[in-house]
Amino acid sequence: MKAFDLSGKVAIVTGTVGLALSVINRLAECGAKVVFGGRTEEWGKLAEETMKDKGYDVSYLKTDVREVDECCALTEFAEKSYGTVDIAVPAAATWGARAFVDMKEEEWDDIIDTGLKGQYFTVQAAVRSMIRGGKGGKVVTIASVAYRGDDMIKTAMMTNYNAAKAGVVGMTKGIAKELKQYGINVNCVAPGGMIMIHGRPNWLTSAKVAKEANVPVLVAEVDKKWVARPDPVIKFWADDRELLPGVTLAMTGGHFSGSSVVHWAGGAEGKGVLLSSDTIFANPDRNSVSFMRSYPNHLPLSGAVVERIAESVNRFSFDRLYGNFDNIIESGAKGVVRQSADRHIAWINGEFDDLT
Repeated sequence: MKAFDLSGKVAIVTGTVGLALSVINRLAECGAKVVFGGRTEEWGKLAEETMKDKGYDVSYLKTDVREVDECCALTEFAEKSYGTVDIAVPAAATWGARAFVDMKEEEWDDIIDTGLKGQYFTVQAAVRSMIRGGKGGKVVTIASVAYRGDDMIKTAMMTNYNAAKAGVVGMTKGIAKELKQYGINVNCVAPGGMIMIHGRPNWLTSAKVAKEANVPVLVAEVDKKWVARPDPVIKFWADDRELLPGVTLAMTGGHFSGSSVVHWAGGAEGKGVLLSSDTIFANPDRNSVSFMRSYPNHLPLSGAVVERIAESVNRFSFDRLYGNFDNIIESGAKGVVRQSADRHIAWINGEFDDLT
């Protein structure tokens, strides 16, 4: 049963993964003809193929929303394909973590140009089409709880993203007032953290790339249920797996059941390296690590699980730890993991409640 009947409506969506992919799917499911754009063509073509396999009427156009001409081209493509636009959802966005004092101009520009400028000019082009059509329309812009500064747990590190999403909120209020005269309804949603495909190529195209390179895609056996597109190239594993001589893939659990780390015995001039991603999250201070079930939703792991993770890597020798977002523990990383685990467990167990 359709939640809404959008038969005959023409929708524009920007973005090809994550929230954008969900929006494309739901609009098409309700009968809309959906044109969507994103700058990574391989992901866009895969999304288009997936939607068409479900019988949906969708079309993809390679679009970099940082370029105003390409925002306009997406609307032109929609009009040529289906007619004037009725619905616009500019969902394309990108983000990253960087301390305010370390922010580079190109990092600022990428987030602002994608998440604010891109939304502004995508909506502008779509609205011009709606006005030409004379039927009114619907616009839903995409902000985030980050517009209030609610982002990475107590570390900030996303000030460019905060600014972009705050700009979306202000922009939406302004254009809603202007577009009312045309019968165009404008709303803004500000989602919190969510578990979704993050948009990295290994999530969407790893099977294809693996076949071309003649290598397997390794997926933890306990995470088998998350594989939506089974493929013979996917190999399931458990416990430890030696990837190369001296390079070990080890499952610790925690962030997900199959969360893992890679130990490189010969790294750091023979002192050892741990590649931990967000299984063991290297904090921005580069002197501590965190253990979380969900970082966006601020859900910590229990003391027992943190102890299990710390013990599971204690058997390895490592002096350096590489985490996400360029965060590195340059030296003494093994001790840092143990100390951070002890601190986490103590707080979880209420040993410092007198300080709160």
